[in-house]
Amino acid sequence: MTRRFEGRVALVTGAARGIGLECARTFAREGAAVALCDLSADEVRAAAASISQEHAVPALGLACDVSAEAPVDAMVEEAIGRL
Repeated sequence: MTRRFEGRVALVTGAARGIGLECARTFAREGAAVALCDLSADEVRAAAASISQEHAVPALGLACDVSAEAPVDAMVEEAIGRL
C-alpha cells in the first residue's frame, strides 16, 4: 500500500479535537509526520501521542495561539527543528 505523504510533514492547527484532529489522523494514515497545534497543551500532546502510536509516524503536539504572529513563528520553527 502506497502512503501518499510518506517523507512529508503536515502542520495542522486546531488539532486537539474535531475536524483538526481528523485531518491530522488522515495525514498520519497517509504516512506524514504530523505537527499538531492547539491552545490546549495537554490535549494536543495526548492527541499527538495517540496518532504516533496508532499510525507509527512521528507526531508532535505543540501549544500555540495562532491569533498572534510571534507564537506561530516559534511553533513553526520548533516543528521544523523536531520533525
